[in-house]
Amino acid sequence: MRTIELTKQQLDVVINSLADAHDTNDNFSVEIEVDDELTVIAEGFVEIYGYVEDDYYRGTGGYVEAYRNAGVTLTGWTIDRLTEDDEEVEIGAESVKKVEEYLNAA
Repeated sequence: MRTIELTKQQLDVVINSLADAHDTNDNFSVEIEVDDELTVIAEGFVEIYGYVEDDYYRGTGGYVEAYRNAGVTLTGWTIDRLTEDDEEVEIGAESVKKVEEYLNAA
């Protein structure tokens, strides 16, 4: 299996498609059509811990995020131009790192 790094434009598509997962405390599995030649399956989790600021005198009632942990695996599928078969590709570590940084940002 060959490894590819996503371009900035492809990374933007993946990150924008994970906007709902970024704000949800749960597991996710999202199929993303990045462009005509690449589909990415993003599977992972987001754990968010926090509290509601409800002190009678100084509390705003707002949610305060105290901790966030997220992880993701990215699997790519592309079409082999010679055989016209689907080919699985590994998404490179730098691309995965950038997506994880987005998911871990508060």
